[in-house]
Amino acid sequence: MLEIWQSLMQSLGVLDGRQSVTPTKGAPVLSGVIERRGTGAYSELLVRLDKPAPGLVHMFPMPIGEQVLLSMRFYLYGDASAAIAHEVERTWANWLAQKFPPVPITS
Repeated sequence: MLEIWQSLMQSLGVLDGRQSVTPTKGAPVLSGVIERRGTGAYSELLVRLDKPAPGLVHMFPMPIGEQVLLSMRFYLYGDASAAIAHEVERTWANWLAQKFPPVPITS
């Protein structure tokens, strides 16, 4: 679980001691101030966003058997938030599926 979480954090430019998010090339647009960061078994990230729109994003990994669910909850504010939300959802879903392709479960 921690390997996947660390890979995500690295892609988002979230480094130890850093108080902001700056994604690496190829990652979706995301910038803002880190409000809360958990570690180890309580890994999470809460960011006050300025891009892709004003709002918040809360991320955390959750082990499910041998797989890991990466939960990302965006709360976007403002008049254009509904229109932006659809694009944000599509962009992040596609990027996550490429970066962390699902692994078939074998019996």
